[in-house]
Amino acid sequence: MSVADEQSRPVLEPTNGGEDFTRLVVVAAHPGDDGLAADGPIAGAYAAGVAVYVVLLTAGDCGPSDGPSPSPELTKHRLAQAQESLRLLAPEAPLVFLGAPDGGVSAVESEVTASLVDLIGDGRRTLLVAPGGHGGHPDHRSAGRAAGAAARRTGARFAHTVSGGEPVVVDGEAVDDALDELHRSTPDPWGVDERWYEYRKRQLTLAALPRQRFRRALEVGCSRGALAEDLATRCEEIVAVDQSAMAVHAARKRLGDVPGASVAELDVPGQWPAGRFDLVVVSEMGYFLSPTDLDRLIDRIAESLEDDGVVLLCHWRHHVAGWVLDGPDVHERFRASRLPDEAARYEDRDVEIVVLCRQETWPDPDA
Repeated sequence: MSVADEQSRPVLEPTNGGEDFTRLVVVAAHPGDDGLAADGPIAGAYAAGVAVYVVLLTAGDCGPSDGPSPSPELTKHRLAQAQESLRLLAPEAPLVFLGAPDGGVSAVESEVTASLVDLIGDGRRTLLVAPGGHGGHPDHRSAGRAAGAAARRTGARFAHTVSGGEPVVVDGEAVDDALDELHRSTPDPWGVDERWYEYRKRQLTLAALPRQRFRRALEVGCSRGALAEDLATRCEEIVAVDQSAMAVHAARKRLGDVPGASVAELDVPGQWPAGRFDLVVVSEMGYFLSPTDLDRLIDRIAESLEDDGVVLLCHWRHHVAGWVLDGPDVHERFRASRLPDEAARYEDRDVEIVVLCRQETWPDPDA
């Protein structure tokens, strides 16, 4: 992508244009990069009372490839220079140093993403600025990719700097392909066909359903289709969706001969299947959404749920490294929504299953 293409896009000012940002997070691969040195976005945001954080990935202290390793003194000197540059722009803004290897950020992209997610958290009022992901230094490309993934996971607005240091909106370049890469590198990443834990969890999920049969079900985040295959035995029709092309390919192979089953590659909640459903299952995927997208998912489900519809949630109860939410967070957001009230809940050390439906949907013990 050329600089001319980038400059044709709208410039995003963190304190005007109707956007109410409370934080500016600037990612720089090295001291002296445009993202750190440009006084416009950092000084302007700081003067307007926006909280500013600068995340420096490396100390920029790599010498010749065949030379000695950087000395601690050189690293300390480069960091002191970066801190002084930031102090002149935003005196109280912290400089967060991640300590990635100069020239080797690509080897730790996932760790950089996780660190940015931890810093940002719920990003709906955050502007995240990073180097462009096209061309330039390899560290700049890696920084841009890691920041883009963090923007997707947190819901932060995503921009990068071009010549002159102004932030340019590039939300469409915020891509997080970690789950697709996981399915690409590992045929069965969750061990759904091998682990007793996974088989038992699917049986618990099926047992929690209040009705024996459903007309049309939706599974959001179907992965390889193991749960969808079991749900199909209780449904006239089931639509299984996932944003990972590799997961969808595996699910289509698995469900190809299952009556009433179909699989779609959809990036929910932005994309959504047509029609209405009397069963929606969200299993082990809610925490892979940003807080904003989880709220949008809940709205999508509410809009497409039949009057007698059932929503079943199943999630891991422990911390999910590299993402904002965990299972309990997801379930609390569903409970606080306009969906039907919680009718049943199962909980053990590792997993929680929640059923949301109207009381009249629950089975009559005397029938």
